[in-house]
Amino acid sequence: MTVSQKIENSKILLMPESGLDKQPIMLTVSSDLMKNYEAGSPVSIENSFCVAQDSEGEPIIVSVGSDKRLYAITRDSGSKTGWKQNDITPKVEDEKPGNVVAFEMVQMSSGPIVLACSVSSSSNASKTTMYVSSQLLKSDTTIQWDNFAQYWHVRPFQVSGSRMTKIYMGEDSSSTTSSVLAVVAIEKDNQAEYYRLNTNLEESEIWEHLTIPENAIKIHSLALGKQRGYPGVYSLYDTIYGQSLQFTSFPIKRFNGKTFSIFFQQPFGSKINSFAVLPSGSSNDNVYAAGEGVYLFRKGATKPITIAEKDITPTVQTLLARQDDKSVTLWMVNSDGILGMAVSPFSSQTTWQPVLQICRDVFQTAALRNRYYKANQLFMVNNTNHLIYLWQDPENTQWYETNIPLYDTENTLNFDCYTTHMSFRDQASGVPVTDIELNLKSSAWTYLKVNGKAHTLLGNAKNQITLKPDLAGNITIINRVSTISTPVFELSAEWLKSVVDIDPATKVRNTLSRIQSGDELRAVVLADGNKLVSDSVSKESVDSAASAIKKLTDIANTLPQDSASRSVSGGTGDPSKPTTFAALLRDPTGSSRNLLSASNTKSA
Repeated sequence: MTVSQKIENSKILLMPESGLDKQPIMLTVSSDLMKNYEAGSPVSIENSFCVAQDSEGEPIIVSVGSDKRLYAITRDSGSKTGWKQNDITPKVEDEKPGNVVAFEMVQMSSGPIVLACSVSSSSNASKTTMYVSSQLLKSDTTIQWDNFAQYWHVRPFQVSGSRMTKIYMGEDSSSTTSSVLAVVAIEKDNQAEYYRLNTNLEESEIWEHLTIPENAIKIHSLALGKQRGYPGVYSLYDTIYGQSLQFTSFPIKRFNGKTFSIFFQQPFGSKINSFAVLPSGSSNDNVYAAGEGVYLFRKGATKPITIAEKDITPTVQTLLARQDDKSVTLWMVNSDGILGMAVSPFSSQTTWQPVLQICRDVFQTAALRNRYYKANQLFMVNNTNHLIYLWQDPENTQWYETNIPLYDTENTLNFDCYTTHMSFRDQASGVPVTDIELNLKSSAWTYLKVNGKAHTLLGNAKNQITLKPDLAGNITIINRVSTISTPVFELSAEWLKSVVDIDPATKVRNTLSRIQSGDELRAVVLADGNKLVSDSVSKESVDSAASAIKKLTDIANTLPQDSASRSVSGGTGDPSKPTTFAALLRDPTGSSRNLLSASNTKSA
């Protein structure tokens, strides 16, 4: 038995709505689980990046590349492109380079920069080491990016089996000296706990356990700042009663380690998806929140001021806030990847300019309010993993755009993925169809590439991307996976009577369903000719694995199917069992398939 054995492709007749000047189209769908390869890039739509500015106002971009390494991208007048990229990933002692799990960068109002980075062990991915840099750009010193190892300092965490998965940083504006606040999310046994990280490299006390907040079911985001003059953590989280936005102070020594909390009132009837915090010049921060509308909690106020109504900004997913002593700029990215901005004077934030749409197809973004030029600067990663640089002329406020030239890293990536191929042909003539537009949705949040361009699907009913076949009438979807599970895709169009559900895992599931014993599992041969199970694995282990696979596929076979008629020939004919084909038609009002591909399904 081989996992590459052929299964008949799904052939589906796409019928246009009556009255439209369109002919029936034959759609052929196939999907395979396979290895893929690509050159590493210093930026990626899958990974975040940060930006700061040097003493001359030039940008410093720090990003996690597609190869999970940490890169600094800076101006370099001596290079051919005017830019230079350096790998600044900390190296775990006596080991091969590991992967960056999390990083953050903060720039203090006086100019110095601090970076923090969590790096996994190359021999044990669940083990991470925390590094914090010394303060950079202090006293107008330059940064030696090609020798960055000299700036990293290990901040050891002694609990074994812990993985540092998220870092939050901010400036401590509550003290008279410049210092950096940091909180780290640390996972152990699938449970996340939060610790305050001391970034003062001269002090021996490094970690302090925090409880923020106690009644949270799910924490969406954190930010650091101050209220009533005391530093602490802002948390956006869910409880059994709904959503909450809260500030919790760090333990206050002068009050015997006690803390206090402030709860911010939710905008009536509106959900918050993202928030940002900026110093206000007083003892309380300004807190900006966005989701269904954009709002401001000004200088400690717990009731919001409306910046933009939710009918103008209904689906904001990401909010960035930047300021100087002249103005404040908010950047908003909605669920369709559209970037907008709103501006207000720094001194009085009761009046805001209308939200202005800047561009589309935004995936990862970082922003600056350049203190040197008193102007806005924006950096984006597009769907071809290119880094786009936009800046605003401070005199005429016009926007200008350029690409920052990048070159591939020295690392070649190999990854598992499902590759789904769709071919569109005119039913009567067999000629490739290229002049149609189709919409693609996903059953779960995922990154994918469509005909070579990267996209993000959020996994909800409203979010979709628009596709067109290439000149040969084909659409190819590549979505990376770490297990055999994958989202189910929905293909639709305004001119179609039905929608098409595409399950990339069908072929894998069909192969697994034929494995009934350990001997049959040993007989499975991969597409590259190697056996799935090596001869060194014991009979008991193989039999146990085969039994688990059988139970998994038996459960998948009992999952409910939609009741829509199937336009593919040779289906199972049994509504209690999954179709043997990768795609099927269903009525747009019907429920989609609920198969092994559910995003929370784990491989046996």
